[in-house]
Amino acid sequence: MKSLTRLLAHLAPRWFRRRYKGLRIVERVSEVPDDTGSLIFIVQRNGKPLWAILDCPCRMGHRLSVNLRPGEEPSWTVRQEDHLVTVHPSLWYKDQCRSHFWIARNEVRWV
Repeated sequence: MKSLTRLLAHLAPRWFRRRYKGLRIVERVSEVPDDTGSLIFIVQRNGKPLWAILDCPCRMGHRLSVNLRPGEEPSWTVRQEDHLVTVHPSLWYKDQCRSHFWIARNEVRWV
């Protein structure tokens, strides 16, 4: 049984591998489509990011709205280098699927 558990733990990241294709910047939440696909949408006003909106990488259809305003807790930061996006710190969707992951250079890294 232990060897099966180790094998599943080794293969699981490959089965659940997910990459985001990049990000799009919009001015209003209403501009974010119902299906964000593999994009992360950043809602910003006056050049200041307010929210990151993305589909949960669990692929069960959950949408995550991530606070990017540093004065409000909890908050995250998004860094973009060319078309590569990094979100810090990790994201933990505590409802429904309970996904916990990092986004580093567009790649989802499960915790």
